[in-house]
Amino acid sequence: MPHGEPTHGWWCNAHTYRTRCKYCGDPVFFFTCDCGSKVFFDELGWPWPEHRCIQYLTAQYGKEFVEWAMSVQMMLPGRSAAEHRIASSYAEVVRKCHETPRPPLSRIVRYDPIEGQTVCDTGVVREIISQVDVFKKIGVPDSSAFGVQILGPLTRDEFGQVTLHTGDLAHEDAKSYTCFVSRGFLQSSGIIRGDVVSFQLCALSIPGRRVVWLCERLESPFV
Repeated sequence: MPHGEPTHGWWCNAHTYRTRCKYCGDPVFFFTCDCGSKVFFDELGWPWPEHRCIQYLTAQYGKEFVEWAMSVQMMLPGRSAAEHRIASSYAEVVRKCHETPRPPLSRIVRYDPIEGQTVCDTGVVREIISQVDVFKKIGVPDSSAFGVQILGPLTRDEFGQVTLHTGDLAHEDAKSYTCFVSRGFLQSSGIIRGDVVSFQLCALSIPGRRVVWLCERLESPFV
């Protein structure tokens, strides 16, 4: 790259997702990698302009700090934003994937849970069902002592259902996870279809039935 050696790319598990700004609603791109980078960009490719709407900055840093920073910026005309050194080869792949139609649904692979398994990842919310009948979903008698016994933690709360896809712009294939999520948490989080989220799922074994995904963490990268 002409602007310094790249810091981020395939080697640090870089991922880029299409999403929207939670505060202003504009389309943005969320970039994350194993180096700890979590950045929203307005456009893809150098100079990778960061998304800096006032609502987003205020939520991150507070109103007073944003007002001070804006006043400093006005005193320094021509000052460039921080440079994000992302490999040009990675940037080109992401840009091309963004400009071409999304891959067909056949390329999205459903991942069913295996007993004892835990998954931590970042993905896009593809479907939300605000409330589900867990007894009916699992196929046990409603409110029976037997049903309550085998469902265990799934009887201690009301649940919704969320489907998450982990595929990003740099990868052709996507993994799909469908999980139960606490209904109260789902409502308070404000997460909607199309949002990028980090999540943690655990495999919950239902004796005599099947293994299901139970969501233990579902967070937006926005503050």
